Amino acid sequence: MTDRDRLVQRVEWALHRVHQSNGYLDTAQQIVDALADLFPGEVEAARKIQELTSELESMRFRRDTAVIQLRAHTARREHNKDLARPL
Repeated sequence: MTDRDRLVQRVEWALHRVHQSNGYLDTAQQIVDALADLFPGEVEAARKIQELTSELESMRFRRDTAVIQLRAHTARREHNKDLARPL
């Protein structure tokens, strides 16, 4: 029996517990739960990666917002400086 065959058997056993449901979300949750039981470390690592990726995207958004605000402030200051010059 190859490693692939053993993996197929383990996944089949884990997914055997998934019950028919009325919604995709419930089925997806059951599958994720089954895979988490089958590969606890990998699922936790994937969750952590997703969490860190979300945090990174949030930080990038805040940085981009700060850059836009700084550029707007600089443009206003330059505009006001031009208005204050004598003709």
